[in-house]
Amino acid sequence: MSNTHQDLVHRHSLTDAQWEVLQKLIIYPPIGRPPEDERRNVNGILWILKTGAPWRDVPKEFGYWNTVYQRFLTFATNGTIPRIFKALVQMKYDLGEIDLEFAAIDGTIIRVHKAAAGAPSKKRTSRKITPSGDPEEARPQKSLLPPTEMSWACP
Repeated sequence: MSNTHQDLVHRHSLTDAQWEVLQKLIIYPPIGRPPEDERRNVNGILWILKTGAPWRDVPKEFGYWNTVYQRFLTFATNGTIPRIFKALVQMKYDLGEIDLEFAAIDGTIIRVHKAAAGAPSKKRTSRKITPSGDPEEARPQKSLLPPTEMSWACP
């Protein structure tokens, strides 16, 4: 393994002090096999969140990519991630490092659905544009046969 790769892995890894704080906030599911090295999986999650890489590109040092993804999914659904975020914000607030009265959200990171942003609709109309502009002229003919007495029974 190259030094550059090791630097990349360690740059995104938790320190011992950080891990001591986070370890107390993690909730494990009551069923299933207990994690072998939870710190390694959490470091893998942080690596993904910091780099924006696909899950399958998680370095082997953080464990199998699907294990890291499943752990992230578990933390997201059982409330572990919001709990960690709230605890870390409270810790920073208690230390006087942040002021919650002046929190702001940068609108450049908030994405809007394409339809809300004015993108054209994918619905297509079956109307044809005719030179005369008459919509009746553009309608397709339903039947080539002349109407009969029983034509009312057929849709």
